[in-house]
Amino acid sequence: TDKSKTFSMAFLNMLCTFSMFSQPNICHLSCCYMVKLTLEHGFCDESIIGLATFSRTLLLETDDVGTASRIGSLAESFLVGHNNEHAIRAKLTILVNAAVKSFVQPWQSVTEACLNGYKSGMIVGDVENGLLCANINCLSNFHIGSELKALQGTAQNYARQMTKHNQIGLLYGVMSVFDACAVLTGCHDTGLGFKNNKEISKIAIETKNTFLLHHVYIQRMCVHSYCREYMSVLELADMHRTLKVKRILEIIKIFHVGISALGVARDTRQDKWRHIGEESVKVMAHVVQYSKWNFTNKLHLLQAELHYLNGNLRAAETSYKLSILCAQKHKFLHEEALAKELLAMFFIENKLADSGLDYLEMSMQKYSEWGADVKVRDIKSFIELVNCALNPSCR
Repeated sequence: TDKSKTFSMAFLNMLCTFSMFSQPNICHLSCCYMVKLTLEHGFCDESIIGLATFSRTLLLETDDVGTASRIGSLAESFLVGHNNEHAIRAKLTILVNAAVKSFVQPWQSVTEACLNGYKSGMIVGDVENGLLCANINCLSNFHIGSELKALQGTAQNYARQMTKHNQIGLLYGVMSVFDACAVLTGCHDTGLGFKNNKEISKIAIETKNTFLLHHVYIQRMCVHSYCREYMSVLELADMHRTLKVKRILEIIKIFHVGISALGVARDTRQDKWRHIGEESVKVMAHVVQYSKWNFTNKLHLLQAELHYLNGNLRAAETSYKLSILCAQKHKFLHEEALAKELLAMFFIENKLADSGLDYLEMSMQKYSEWGADVKVRDIKSFIELVNCALNPSCR
């Protein structure tokens, strides 16, 4: 009821919004003061956003992910039955689900929360936050292995909304996801004038949009990784240095950089690639404590590649198979396909071609379910080469 304190909370809320990316320290201090005012003078609508922002601050600035998640859940609990539920949900989703809960909850549930945030934002006219939720929903759908062609349709629908509301930065983000899908599906034509990721990278550099550039580079790295273009992944990683590990896209980046570095290390025997791969294993072993669901299959696959590099073939085979089982259990279809492909290559390179061919067929099936028709064609061609090498009459 103290109008001066209510005004202060509203001002601090705006300060957090405008400083979150440009001046993060100001955002961190502002949300801490919002929590202090709430504890001393009582609760208001802005207290929900203050708690949510404080949750994100704890994630970024401490290693106490558990407490950050619990405070985020506390903020979410105040939405139940709230008169302004839709008005608050979109921003809360960005702060809690996209930033904090993605470390501790299954990514599939976070993706659903972002969809709900988008709907709430558009219902009440909070277009900017609603469409930012749409952008995150589109991005996260790619990284949980949603069917790629359906995701391209979703991206086009979001793009129309972003064009209508002149949200150009978010539009480029959705274009980036669409292009990553297109490289893997082979379906590029939209009739909407979409740009590809190289073009979007140039725009991000020219406009000094580091947020967009960060997203685009990681999308490009992921696609190069699935296409086994490992040096391209490592070149992009060198151009775009790692930010704080407490951002979920950085974990995805570290995973693909690790797979690429360990693959190149086997081919070149250069220590610098081994060191990058070993560091990726260490990071993944650390974050798996936050969510076994999200990170266990990735850790096993990195460990498999490291065991293979070290010549520990039995441990490598075990880790590949553990990665496959975890990806199946936790519904990461695309990473199940990747693990089966890498296990197939392991068998073929170690003169177990029959087993390798079996896993290539299984990998091809999973890539087909994902909608990655380009990968299906590539693996089919490789199977033909292997069969030809095994059959002298084919030469």
